[in-house]
Amino acid sequence: MLNWDDVAWIKKRWGGKLILKGILDADDARSAADTGADAIIVSNHGGRQLDGAVSSIKCTAENRRRRGQEIEVHLDGRIRSGRMC
Repeated sequence: MLNWDDVAWIKKRWGGKLILKGILDADDARSAADTGADAIIVSNHGGRQLDGAVSSIKCTAENRRRRGQEIEVHLDGRIRSGRMC
């Protein structure tokens, strides 16, 4: 199973930009930044993985607020309305 130490190992050996997709939790966004990832993609993979997955747009602001400015944040998905609930 892949863990954050593995991600740091991959980043070190890759030498290029590393972007992690599927980050929904702000603590995971912090861990991604700590591993040296260059960017994250806030994504619930279209809601196909878990029936109760929260929408990407709901997670984006919290990820941005809690993780500071160390890493780029991209959003995956679509926005069907301006409402957040």
